Amino acid sequence: MASNIRVAVRVRPLNKKEREAGARNIISSTGNTVSLTNVNVEGQAEYGDHRERVKHFTFDYCYDGASEHSDTDMVACQELIYQDMGTEVLQAALEGYNACMFAYGQTGTGKTYTMMGYPKSTICFVSLLFQALFSHIEESPVEDNVTFRIEISFLEIYNERVRDLLQTRRRKERYTLKVREHPKHGPYVKDLSKYVVKDFSEIQALIDRGNENRTTASTHMHKHSSRSHAIVTVNLSQAKFEDNLPSEIISKVNLVDLAGSERADPSYHSEYKGRIKEGAYINKSLVTLGNVISVLAQRSLLNFSTESITSSQSARSSVDFLEFPHRVNSPTRRTRGLYIPYRDSVLTWLLKDSLGGNSKTLMIATISPASQYYGDTLSTLRYAQRAKSIVNKPKINEDDNVRLIRELRAQIEMLKRELEKARKLSPHYIRTISTSFSQEESESNRRKEAILEEIEIKKEQVVAEWLKKLGMQVPGSPGSSLYATTSNLVFCLENGLKVQHELKEGRTFFGRDDQQSDHFKELMGSDVLPNHCHIDSEDGEIRLSPEVGALCYVNSQIITEPVLLKHGDKIQMGKLNTFTFQQTQEIIEKLTNSGLESRLSVQCSSEDVSRSSSMNDLTMVSSSSFKTYDQK
Repeated sequence: MASNIRVAVRVRPLNKKEREAGARNIISSTGNTVSLTNVNVEGQAEYGDHRERVKHFTFDYCYDGASEHSDTDMVACQELIYQDMGTEVLQAALEGYNACMFAYGQTGTGKTYTMMGYPKSTICFVSLLFQALFSHIEESPVEDNVTFRIEISFLEIYNERVRDLLQTRRRKERYTLKVREHPKHGPYVKDLSKYVVKDFSEIQALIDRGNENRTTASTHMHKHSSRSHAIVTVNLSQAKFEDNLPSEIISKVNLVDLAGSERADPSYHSEYKGRIKEGAYINKSLVTLGNVISVLAQRSLLNFSTESITSSQSARSSVDFLEFPHRVNSPTRRTRGLYIPYRDSVLTWLLKDSLGGNSKTLMIATISPASQYYGDTLSTLRYAQRAKSIVNKPKINEDDNVRLIRELRAQIEMLKRELEKARKLSPHYIRTISTSFSQEESESNRRKEAILEEIEIKKEQVVAEWLKKLGMQVPGSPGSSLYATTSNLVFCLENGLKVQHELKEGRTFFGRDDQQSDHFKELMGSDVLPNHCHIDSEDGEIRLSPEVGALCYVNSQIITEPVLLKHGDKIQMGKLNTFTFQQTQEIIEKLTNSGLESRLSVQCSSEDVSRSSSMNDLTMVSSSSFKTYDQK
């Protein structure tokens, strides 16, 4: 179930300070459309100027308290906002969905008043929502036998640190609460207190306590400005028996009052010490929130565009994938590279699910109609317009086992109905259906076998072409043998195939230059020298000699002089080319009888020796370490 973020705009009236400064109203509204007069082009000739004189924005709801024709007072507007948006939050929570409501806007535009109201006030979004919730619980029918449980927590984010607002505030208290992320339930605040409430009076008392503990200060724009983001979280649990099975759904409701964006005070003095730092942190989190909203809106638009054209291009895409797999544009390829910066701020990290995940989210943007705040108002309206494009996918939060049992029961009922319909049909018709089904199944199996056979043939052709390009042979193929009687370099592919390269008697060179010689093997890596090292093979003794400045390791020890290789030695040439040396049983016995047993230090079982019988070889571990140019 997809759900767009629903956005409302609230315009407050001009205040006394703005009227004294000579500000005028630049906002008008018609229905749910807000019109903003562009003060930057006022008094200028329209000829040759393509800038908009009036900018229009359309939202889901609009509450214009600054209009001269508005007949709705502030208290009535609070109740209207709840009727339009609060009922959606309450309905989502009762149905088992997560929900979120947050207020965004410039400092002094009425965010906190909309969400929390005046101190000790019950006419606000949060209080009206909780009143309706407990009224629903009291009025729920007894025969439904539903048990409700409500938990509440209240926190603030101040200077990117989290503090519990429901705990007793202590002097010099530190903001030590940490944000963690649960693999299933998402981000949460560790050690945050939660209170179980039974009626509206208890929850209102907790809200009042949290508001009293919240950080506020006097700023250039507002005397009681909120200097922190506040989040009220309510967990609603509903437990009941459904079809003789226990069932529980848990909803989480986040009510967010964001701190307002504000420019630095132009008349800064020592009395406002700390406001600059607070404003920097507030603006940082709000900018991150804006970036998250922009990326989520872009992702939602890309998903919509790919879904709308998928059906018309499905046939062509399947053909293109068989012929040109690199040209096919996957529906998720466009959005896969979009990075969503949730962790750039504590605020966006905590609101991760609410912004772009499992939640029904609503937003109210508050703006000032004053002409002197034209830039801030325009930024807020654009912010809200982008948020409208975000699409969330909320789901009911219930126990997985209960949901599975319900789905299985529904499937059983459907099969019973189908069986009952089949019994009413004639036996001849049933046999006809069974025969037709068997024929279709056999035909489908034949098609699958043909496709698998074709894929297997293509795979063998690709491997053969690749080996031919590198000038190698597969053991067991014409012109090669599974076990060679001379020293070999065995190249191990990822699918288990081993490709042999004969090490001629004498000297074999390793390096980076392509010399097109039977006695030269090319290595890969920027640290490989043109002539990196060489291997001398004489009478069964194999010696590795590095060149000056070449990185060569035997059993993780760097070597600078010739070294006699022993069975099982680990050889590394450069950083990317790793081998394992194996000695044949015949050579081991010869060297042992010659009194060289102590020098070989053979550490292999008889099973390993028999497996490498009739072979002197280097087994390559990394399949992409080097290329060879053997002449056949």
